[in-house]
Amino acid sequence: MTSIFLPSLLFSLLFISPSYALDGDMYDFFLPNGLKVILMEKHATPKIGLGVYYNVGSHDELWGQKGITPIINRLVFEGTEKYPKEKLSELRDKFSMDKGDRDNRDMTYFYSELPKNELEFGLDVESDRMQNIVVNAESLNKIKIEYKLDYDNYHENYIWWRFDNMFKEILPDDHPYKIDDHGIWEQIDTLSVETWQKYYNQYYAPNNAVLVIVGDIVPEDATALIYNYFGSIKPSENIPPDPDFSFNTDVGDEIPKFFGKNKGDPFYEQLIVVNFFMPSARNDDTMILDHLEDILSLDRNKNGAIIKKITKNRWLCDIVFVQENIELGLSSFSVIAFNIAKNVSPHKVKKSVLSTFKYIGENGIDNEILDQYKKTALLDFYNDNNNYANIANRLGSAEIINGDYHFYNRTYELLEQLTNEDIKKVVNTYLIENNVYVSDWQLNADKKRWYFQFMSFVAHSTVMRFWNPFVDG
Repeated sequence: MTSIFLPSLLFSLLFISPSYALDGDMYDFFLPNGLKVILMEKHATPKIGLGVYYNVGSHDELWGQKGITPIINRLVFEGTEKYPKEKLSELRDKFSMDKGDRDNRDMTYFYSELPKNELEFGLDVESDRMQNIVVNAESLNKIKIEYKLDYDNYHENYIWWRFDNMFKEILPDDHPYKIDDHGIWEQIDTLSVETWQKYYNQYYAPNNAVLVIVGDIVPEDATALIYNYFGSIKPSENIPPDPDFSFNTDVGDEIPKFFGKNKGDPFYEQLIVVNFFMPSARNDDTMILDHLEDILSLDRNKNGAIIKKITKNRWLCDIVFVQENIELGLSSFSVIAFNIAKNVSPHKVKKSVLSTFKYIGENGIDNEILDQYKKTALLDFYNDNNNYANIANRLGSAEIINGDYHFYNRTYELLEQLTNEDIKKVVNTYLIENNVYVSDWQLNADKKRWYFQFMSFVAHSTVMRFWNPFVDG
């Protein structure tokens, strides 16, 4: 590729002069075509984390195109004329590149970790994929067939997709999160080459992307390479702003029931989901609630006092999961009560969950559990400092989801300072009765048997008294 020297390159080189550079120093700048670049020096090991993060997800899809984002992700992975899939896979293996290609409701990203001497190769690949994905009817049809098979398998054989659709019934028809990031089967089937190409050209452009490089780099050398490979790519001229994510969370007291199958499971199962609405990922409270989710999971694994309180010592429900969905729009904090071969009142589960959070809001978390969690999570964070791909992901995600890459360590900054007062504050603000939505999922309902309640009673009187499936799990 021919080198392109632009006036702003000289400014960038002056700006990131490494005379006093330290490990962990960061720099950012824009190319004239709008590409934002974030560089971080990390010299502990001779490798590089490289990622390209696009501000596009399923929330950008128009009606009639639901599912186009994951289809594009797969087509990008198929490669270009210069780097077809087979050649790229071979080179990735040669360079021991850990690869990741992801899309969700809010963004799409491609990242790798590679030896420091292969930075130019990585930039060549990502700049090529930003502009040279070419699709014809045959290749698009092949991907659609593969995707629909995976789509059917996921929806027929797994229960967890339901939690991506937890608010589907209460969201307005035009809400950007109404349809999950897997799309709609029928609309995937009708996507055309022209529709695909227009969407790709519109969103997969330098002025809708962030390039992140973390690792053993000389910043001015990396900057020259970035201009060389990305500087001539044309920007998109019609990128719409992010949509409105707001909706009325006053959903009333009615608890809807949903029925489905859990293929291959012979028993009737019940999932009661107690959802609490949280603010977006850009709010510190949401990050603290994310830590609370991990603390409750730790307590569950230890068969601790909190989980016993929620489950009534496992008489009310067999197993409890805690899960949060943190997104650019409204996020959620969910307590999922799971029962096998028995049916309990969702009102009782709701009451127990609210009672438990009221207790936490008044008394906080046991200090021993809180201290153990903080030490373990912070140790994992410090040990992660040599995983350059993960650091690049935090930077890229923070820039797009949090609005500023400087927040890439915000969740850990909050963790270092986390106290019971912080926990009590967010619990009393969000995990309360006027901020809750409960749903009752009944799986394999046609397999209910009269003796299930008896079996459940016997199991709880014996095995469930001593067995915790999460211990050492």
